[in-house]
Amino acid sequence: PPNESLNFPGCSHGMGHGLLTWENLDIRKAVDDCNVLDTKYRPYCYEGAFMEHASNAQINTEDPWQFCAAFNESYHRFCAKYQVQLFQRFWNFSRTAGACGIAPNAVMKETCFSALGFSAAQQSQGRVDGIKNTCALISGEDGYNLCITYAAVEVAFQEYTGWREASSELCESLSNDWVNKCLKNVQDIIYRYKK
Repeated sequence: PPNESLNFPGCSHGMGHGLLTWENLDIRKAVDDCNVLDTKYRPYCYEGAFMEHASNAQINTEDPWQFCAAFNESYHRFCAKYQVQLFQRFWNFSRTAGACGIAPNAVMKETCFSALGFSAAQQSQGRVDGIKNTCALISGEDGYNLCITYAAVEVAFQEYTGWREASSELCESLSNDWVNKCLKNVQDIIYRYKK
């Protein structure tokens, strides 16, 4: 409906946090509870539940992806996004990047490297050199490209000082195919959030 509140995604995300607590930190029950929401709001709820879980969990150092892999594929992206936050509570960027490289499937791997891009942008407060130096700690071209791409997106989303120039510079520093992917992702954020 035209008068639908723009606050529904944020509210749904907050519900995910609360549902995990309500369900005594049982993430499976919390995720099942999210499924009562309209399908377009479920992802926000899942993210809230997995984010809350990551703030309380421990890492299985022998198999850091065991937790996410135990979920149905439809939850892998949400789980992996916040598994990175869990890793970074205990490990440095390089070790977390190493864990991204051994993620058990393409969705989790891509999500993990993308989340490192958000982290690199936040750590450097949107400074291009800081982002490039941080993402350079990732071995592997695809992981590096994902890191830079999603750092550029985060720079635009957070509107760090000089964000338009910084996000463009980051995208244009990538190899041919990645330049357009990166610029498109940044444009999508600008359009979606009317920046």
